[in-house]
Amino acid sequence: MSWAGILRPSDEFAPAAKSQLAVISADSVTRYFGKWSNKYSRFATNLTSAKIRVKTVALGEVPTDGIQCIIHWVDREDVIRSDKGSVCYGDGWPKKLWNLFTSEMQTLPQGTVAEKLRNFLDSDLQEENELVSLWRKRLKTGSLVGSDQQRDLDEYWLPVPATLVLNDETETHCIFSWSPGAHFYKSLSEALSSSEVIERKPNYHNLAKYYLECVLAKLHGVRFDPEYDFIEDEVYSNRAEVKELVDSFTLLEKERISDRRFGQLDRFGFAN
Repeated sequence: MSWAGILRPSDEFAPAAKSQLAVISADSVTRYFGKWSNKYSRFATNLTSAKIRVKTVALGEVPTDGIQCIIHWVDREDVIRSDKGSVCYGDGWPKKLWNLFTSEMQTLPQGTVAEKLRNFLDSDLQEENELVSLWRKRLKTGSLVGSDQQRDLDEYWLPVPATLVLNDETETHCIFSWSPGAHFYKSLSEALSSSEVIERKPNYHNLAKYYLECVLAKLHGVRFDPEYDFIEDEVYSNRAEVKELVDSFTLLEKERISDRRFGQLDRFGFAN
């Protein structure tokens, strides 16, 4: 099974068996900071649309226009379960929703977990359940929801199946996390100057760590095109809490790259 993101899986996430550079494309989609994480008291990245397509980047291939991300292949059991160390737990999906889906896996057609999630989305299984019904509605609409229309579910990250095109042009599915209720900001600096900050009270140290974990994906070949990405923020990069961490975080990532237990993405299909 695979899921798409830009962060290297940490102790909070299921370990990845391999990872590969990929590109997200859609008619109109932007990646931005706006999803609030109650667990870490900081903003996180989100997409403006749930209707995307993901294509892996082959060795030596120049990525096409779009939002560059990293596909992580994960052990099937780590995806199915929902306790600590699972993808569900790490990405913050509603545990009840995920367990309702996995309870129906035996009745769904054969395939990967991501393919089964797509079939579950397109089916009427558990349709009487309000949580499942609203999840289907949000994903099929695929756009952000205004604050006056939001429900409790919109505060969560939702598991979303997306078409995944592999190097040999084979089509399958991956899963990515999306929040329909996340506020939209054109930069992290704009988010930090918003009225939401007064209510949320962010942990600025945690936010700086998360920001650096995102932008240091550049060491693995990820590029942030300002036409599609509102991730890099020169103003925010000059804040004291970011400057305090940038050297140590960069060194740590370079050490990980040289460690056989981690390695560069070119071991999994991409060369810098």
